[in-house]
Amino acid sequence: MTGARTLAPDPLLAWREEFPILATSTYLVSNSLGAMPRNVPDRLAEYAGRWATDGVQAWARGWWEMPVTVGDEIAPLIGAGAGEVAMVPNVTAAQALILSAIDFRGERDTIVMTALDFPSVRYVSDALAAKFGARVVVVPSEDGMSVSEEAIIAAIDERTALVAISHVLFRSAWIIDAGKVARAAHERGALFALDAFHSVGILPVDVKVSTRTSSPAVSSSGCAGDRGAASSTSRRRYATRSPPRSAAGRDTPGPSRSRQR
Repeated sequence: MTGARTLAPDPLLAWREEFPILATSTYLVSNSLGAMPRNVPDRLAEYAGRWATDGVQAWARGWWEMPVTVGDEIAPLIGAGAGEVAMVPNVTAAQALILSAIDFRGERDTIVMTALDFPSVRYVSDALAAKFGARVVVVPSEDGMSVSEEAIIAAIDERTALVAISHVLFRSAWIIDAGKVARAAHERGALFALDAFHSVGILPVDVKVSTRTSSPAVSSSGCAGDRGAASSTSRRRYATRSPPRSAAGRDTPGPSRSRQR
């Protein structure tokens, strides 16, 4: 056809060969379980080999540090720096850690969420709110597909301790302007947590742009793979000032770190 435009080859297509399932299918469910990279069997064998040869000493030979060393590889995807990202079991666990680091006993006792956040994140927030003395304010959806930034911002007030929302709504792929909501939260003195499981690697995500105010901020995010893998990042000064109340064996300094339950 005369005048037709020729599109330049997409350089990302070169990566398709690294995901075997893409040779036989069109895979559109990465939000639930990402297509397995070709090198996963080798990495699993490497892990098993270290366990077989080193036994418990494997913890001191890299396993303890692995959540952060892997986090450092992910950090550029979300605009974070070295040492600012740690891997946790899943996004729900990351949200639980964030909630456990906040003191809700003062005037700021409220968590603002939306009706279309991922169910498991809502479940843990509802459960821990009762335990920590917090209340949850849920911003409704008018159409079951979207939530307006204006409605979220209107729910933030002097009682809000944390605004915890999704970047992309899992049910509809609706994109929320996270930066706009984060700025409003910080202007009102609240923390901001972003579930970016469905956006990291797809949309631009920059936690430092979203948290560029004098107020502390925390965020949780996910990357390609199973929902059993997520990362969490926080501003350094906030992370050191407000450690999570949810702890595991690896959080204990000294010789008692020899085992984790």
